[in-house]
Amino acid sequence: MARAQSRRLRRIGRRASRPSYLEQLPSELWHEVLSNCSAEAVLNAAKACRAFRDIVADRNLHAVSRENVDLFYALPAPEAFLFESDPPAFRVLCLGRKNLLPYTPEVAAGFNLFATYKDCGAAPNIFDRKASVYSGASYDLFIHGGGKCYVCGKETSNYPHDLMTQLRLCSTTCLGCLHQHKGYLCPMPMPDEKGTMPSDAYLVPWLPYIRRRRKRYVLVEDLNRARQELREAGVANEEGDLSPSLDLAEAYKRRSLMRGSLEFFHHYYQAWHNHHCGYVSPMTMRNRRKTSRYGRRHGLNLISFAKNPVVRRTVAAYNRNVEYVTPAALRDAVRRSGLKVPLGKVQCDVCERIVMESGLEQHMLCIHPETVPLTRVDPASGLEVHRCESCPKSLAWLSPQQLADHRRVRHASVSVVGS
Repeated sequence: MARAQSRRLRRIGRRASRPSYLEQLPSELWHEVLSNCSAEAVLNAAKACRAFRDIVADRNLHAVSRENVDLFYALPAPEAFLFESDPPAFRVLCLGRKNLLPYTPEVAAGFNLFATYKDCGAAPNIFDRKASVYSGASYDLFIHGGGKCYVCGKETSNYPHDLMTQLRLCSTTCLGCLHQHKGYLCPMPMPDEKGTMPSDAYLVPWLPYIRRRRKRYVLVEDLNRARQELREAGVANEEGDLSPSLDLAEAYKRRSLMRGSLEFFHHYYQAWHNHHCGYVSPMTMRNRRKTSRYGRRHGLNLISFAKNPVVRRTVAAYNRNVEYVTPAALRDAVRRSGLKVPLGKVQCDVCERIVMESGLEQHMLCIHPETVPLTRVDPASGLEVHRCESCPKSLAWLSPQQLADHRRVRHASVSVVGS
């Protein structure tokens, strides 16, 4: 009995001391897996651990990952249409398409306005915040950064379904709910139809919409916000009808120009979206078959390492076009798409370490003491409390009287020497 138990313990010990997946598999197989991913997925794997960082450091792997990116059409950016109606880099997207809108001076003026809204990401007006994502690195993060599904609220990495309304959907089920449920969309308010207000005539030229069955539909949420904005900043005439003020009328004119530019640009984005989403899935299946074939040929069990979270996140990552992303924006995208923070833990904003939520303040004091102030306002009492400067790692917040008593008792020798 004792001999069988000791034998079982020795067997468990040998099983626990086995090397990790990375030590069991040759580096050629990891190159095979990572070479079928985009540059962003390769960088995600490099942030996982030091061993992956050494594998990703190979120049040949970066060259192959860039070839995967170059297989797709370049992401059309609004900034490229400032001076050209049909840039050469995106000309192939709408080649042979009909019903394209003409490139007018108003369309060019709308593209020029996007650059003026790039610093409005924190504006109180939601329509100004929406206009700030069409220029610079914010546009690339808006396309590739993922977000919440408009219908169910789940996190999704899909591209925006519509560029004007900035809707992001996670599945075709949510797409059907969006068009069938009356709480999400409503027809564009027209003056002659029932249920519309006379002031809605000022909202029709600039309100973002979605085309459905050759008709225009707007989000109920956007319509209510636009009406609320007109009620707050509008001017009422003698009959009681609302009209926009001078400042609001200028804002409406700018929004109308930007919507006209998005109507022109929408064909290019939709062509890129259809090609990109239709090409990623077959390529992902080919990559999986190729990797499985390589594993069977070399006698390796792919199931043993496919459950690794790093491998699963890397292999399942979509090949995304990151040609226009700046290094700072790419680092932010990699940080946002990394491992999820476990429950009860938070990520430090300074060093990006994952620490316990209860020990965050102690971590800031020990590692980043320059970021912790010596004075703050107590949220319970509303009074000003202080921290002793002679105790750099102390978390005690004291009132002025308590701080004086603390210095007299604990640091009396320090005050004598200083005097």
